[in-house]
Amino acid sequence: MMKTRHCHKCNKDKKLQDFAVDKSNKLGRAYRCKFCCNKIRRIWRQHPDNKKKAQNYNLLKKYGITVEQQEAMLKAQKGKCAVCGTRQPGGKYDKWQTDHKHAKKGKVRGLLCYACNSALGLLKDSVKVLQKAILYLERHENNRAVIRNNRSV
Repeated sequence: MMKTRHCHKCNKDKKLQDFAVDKSNKLGRAYRCKFCCNKIRRIWRQHPDNKKKAQNYNLLKKYGITVEQQEAMLKAQKGKCAVCGTRQPGGKYDKWQTDHKHAKKGKVRGLLCYACNSALGLLKDSVKVLQKAILYLERHENNRAVIRNNRSV
């Protein structure tokens, strides 16, 4: 027998897995189905005040800073990436990335463009690895020969 639950929002009986886990509820599942909850969140986030509240909540939770502090950081960086100096954040959402020390929550270092943030992450935020990458690039900077199909061009 398949277990079902009644959604209090859309007024439909749905499969139990269509409801988020909620340990505070006696049935262990939310009162509204996931679809209805997502719809409510989308509507809530469309309002400009709520969008800023959500951003503030996420920044505080992840990095220990507010939207105002993030905006002040960007102003102090003259609207540029702290690494490469571009004015375009790039990435899927075209937003500045909050660079932080992964070992210490709330230790924000600066705001970076998507490319620089990705590069630092791929280099494991390691100064030693970055220095090795710089040496590698410098070593091959004057080597203009491009190898294609096992022959020099």
